[in-house]
Amino acid sequence: MQRHATTSTDASVNPWFAVFTNALKDQGMDCTPQIFPAATDSRFLRLLGIRAFGFSPMRNCEIMLHENDEYIPESVFVEGIEVYVGIIRALGSQTKEIEVTK
Repeated sequence: MQRHATTSTDASVNPWFAVFTNALKDQGMDCTPQIFPAATDSRFLRLLGIRAFGFSPMRNCEIMLHENDEYIPESVFVEGIEVYVGIIRALGSQTKEIEVTK
């Protein structure tokens, strides 16, 4: 059996995840970590020892990934852009040194 690497969501092991979830909390959102059953490109990064996790800010939407009529409402799309802006600002404005380990 092949071993698959996962990225820790424990803030004491992965401080970047804490910054990420705090950025969501600052926007009034909760984050519930889940294991995505399908393959993602993040698996290649994890195999190299690089921490990675996926995220999709499409809340309150029917999950229709790769369906013939896949769509999201415009308001959800626009909200998702705002969510990403908040996350990028939070991750990019770290004034303390966060240790990066493999």
